[in-house]
Amino acid sequence: MNTVRIGLVGCGLFGESHMRAYQAVPGVEVTAVYDPAEEKAKEIAQTFGISRISSSLEDLCQDPAVEAVDVVAPKEKHLEPVLTALRAGKEVFVEKPFATDLSHCDQMIEAADAAGRILMVGQILRFETKYVLLQQDIQAKRLGKIASMHARRNRLRSLLERYDRTHPAMDSSIHDVDLMLWYTGERVRRVRGFGRRATGRTTTRSGESWNSKAERWAWWKPSGCCLTRPASAWTTPCRSSAIAAWATSASIRAA
Repeated sequence: MNTVRIGLVGCGLFGESHMRAYQAVPGVEVTAVYDPAEEKAKEIAQTFGISRISSSLEDLCQDPAVEAVDVVAPKEKHLEPVLTALRAGKEVFVEKPFATDLSHCDQMIEAADAAGRILMVGQILRFETKYVLLQQDIQAKRLGKIASMHARRNRLRSLLERYDRTHPAMDSSIHDVDLMLWYTGERVRRVRGFGRRATGRTTTRSGESWNSKAERWAWWKPSGCCLTRPASAWTTPCRSSAIAAWATSASIRAA
């Protein structure tokens, strides 16, 4: 088996999580790391035994020992490292959400097409067994016609301080939105969202304010007849997630 050599951009909490995941994957080696905060890069390099700490984003992307770049930068800063890596001829994996600006998404897709390189967003639930099995049941029409789907992805209140920089719809709920789009194979036609303020904390970024990770619901209707509802709460004492589908012949739930 050939070893895939990866350069890691972003050495924060998610960067560390990615490093631990790579340790469990055969045929993968992280050969270089980069973070604008050099101390973070040094810390993760020491923890995981990585010999090369790149001096800049360009330095990492131009490294001939790096075949693919894993971008785990803050969500609003994905554009520059993704474009730099693609233009250097590297394959790219980028954490979700893809971006917080739709124009950035377009630019990254165009750059990947122009470079002829892989650009993959970290919507990882499509590769988890329980969700794949549900998709297979839906695809084979073993449940009949899907009438509605409901998903909930709850997170600990203790995580509010750490993850309050992004709207909850773009953070935890985006996984379930992706699954629902995959399951229905349809585009969204209408959306209605609801929120419940429960924490007393308000986050403001790029002129938009929201109550930090309280409780969020969204009803949305794909172009067919299916009605879907992803929900997320960040005020719970325990972490939990589940998705369920109701159809004309049966119902099914993955948790």
